[in-house]
Amino acid sequence: MIAAGLVDQLQTLVSRRVSPLEAAVVTVGTLHAGTAPNIIPGAANLTGTVRTLSEKLRVKIERELTGLVEHFARAHGGSAEGKYMHGSRALENHRGLVEFLKRPRPRRSRATR
Repeated sequence: MIAAGLVDQLQTLVSRRVSPLEAAVVTVGTLHAGTAPNIIPGAANLTGTVRTLSEKLRVKIERELTGLVEHFARAHGGSAEGKYMHGSRALENHRGLVEFLKRPRPRRSRATR
């Protein structure tokens, strides 16, 4: 039940703790628990991804996510550890190059093609 509740809480992390003017996504991709349908599992493992456009927001979500996981589990009589593994940063294109590439190019005549 704690793991199921965590999935719900993690899905609302962005909407409750991130400005609507900032871009972020938290996705819970897997939940593994138990070995049989008639036995209450003693442990669960959740994995997912976080995507942001700014490093500052990524650091904030890491802090919020790990705290949420640990506090939510404790509040429901369990324990949990939030591990955040850093992947690649968001790609940010060079503004000058983007502007250069957006400029219209002169058309070549058919004779020079």
